[in-house]
Amino acid sequence: MRKIVIILGIVTGIFIHRSAMAQDSQYRWGQISFVPGFGTSLGANDSITNYYSFNILGGNQYALQGFELGGLFNFNQHKVTGVQVAGLINKTGTETIGLQVAGLTNINEGQVSGAQIAGLLNKSGAETTGMQAAGLSNLSAGSIQGMQVAGLSNWVNGEVTGVQASGLINKSSERVLGAQVAGLLNLAPAIQGIQISGLSNKTDSVKGVQLASLQNQASLFQGAQISGLINTSGSTKGAQLSGLVNKTGRLNGFQLGIINIADSVEAGAQLGIINIVKKKGMFEFGVAYGDVIPWNLSLRTGTNQLYSILSVGSQFDDSQGDELWSYGFGLGSKWYLKDKVFTSLEIVSHELRKHQDDPETLNLLNSVQFNFGYQFFKHLSVTAGPVLNIYVAQMDNSNLDKPNFDIANKPFYEHQEGNYKVQMWAGYALSIRF
Repeated sequence: MRKIVIILGIVTGIFIHRSAMAQDSQYRWGQISFVPGFGTSLGANDSITNYYSFNILGGNQYALQGFELGGLFNFNQHKVTGVQVAGLINKTGTETIGLQVAGLTNINEGQVSGAQIAGLLNKSGAETTGMQAAGLSNLSAGSIQGMQVAGLSNWVNGEVTGVQASGLINKSSERVLGAQVAGLLNLAPAIQGIQISGLSNKTDSVKGVQLASLQNQASLFQGAQISGLINTSGSTKGAQLSGLVNKTGRLNGFQLGIINIADSVEAGAQLGIINIVKKKGMFEFGVAYGDVIPWNLSLRTGTNQLYSILSVGSQFDDSQGDELWSYGFGLGSKWYLKDKVFTSLEIVSHELRKHQDDPETLNLLNSVQFNFGYQFFKHLSVTAGPVLNIYVAQMDNSNLDKPNFDIANKPFYEHQEGNYKVQMWAGYALSIRF
């Protein structure tokens, strides 16, 4: 114990001597404080910058150019250039150039050039150039060039050039040039780069990529929106890919989802179960008669360039008393030869089932239809044309030469591979669409 007291006395004496030598200078070799007001310096009132500062519990100094270590807290009323390390809090009254490390929080009233690392919170009162890393939140009152990493949230009152990464929320009041990565939500008025969130991304203008498990939202979009549920934008140049719904005003690009909605398609296409285009789009119901499943109801949605087909059909009066029914999906394209005369090419795949005693086997009827049509009125047209039927089915266990449903009419091609058989034959289809 006596040795420790002697050592502390010698060190304190050296600091007092150095301080006395630099009493009229703007800089001091260093100081030791137990608490503010109890140490080798007059604290913030002496207007002297320390090269080294050691605060056993805490200190309140004028400025720092070097290194400062505090057991609990380090306070400097003016500029800090160098390194501050504190068990709880570092606080700077103006600018920090260098590194602040604290167990709890770093607070800087001016701009930061360097890094702030805290267990809880980092705050910059102006622009930040460098990095903020906190267990809870990072706050920057001005723009940031660099990186923010937080367990909960990042907030920037300005522009972000770099990366924001948080467990919950990233928010920038001005555009982001770089990346926002959040566990829950990303917010920015504009972004050039990428937004990745566990839940939702929201911005006014995007040039780049939005990736979210639930929702992406933008007013003007150029790039790719990818979400598990919903993408929305006022105008899209690029691609919207979702697990459920894509919605945009003007589409110049591609939509892929179960439901695709656009006010207009200026260039590009939609691919989904249902495609809705409000201006010059296709939304047609149809009743068709064919050679295999005589009666079919269909819905065509999209544009003339590319539309989706939902279809369901049935045999209502089979001579053997063993009627079939079908459901299917397909794609088509339509071209006008003259004002009211058109052709269309459609590829549809139907799964065949029996109304009773339905076997759990593969019975896939694929058809390629080339139709000629005439538009009688704005909402009424008729079509007719040849059909190439391609039937892929499992074999009947009681008769290995025939499929479960023997529907082929004079097939010109047959091939069997194991328990599966492929047959091709020509057919026909007539329809009324409205």
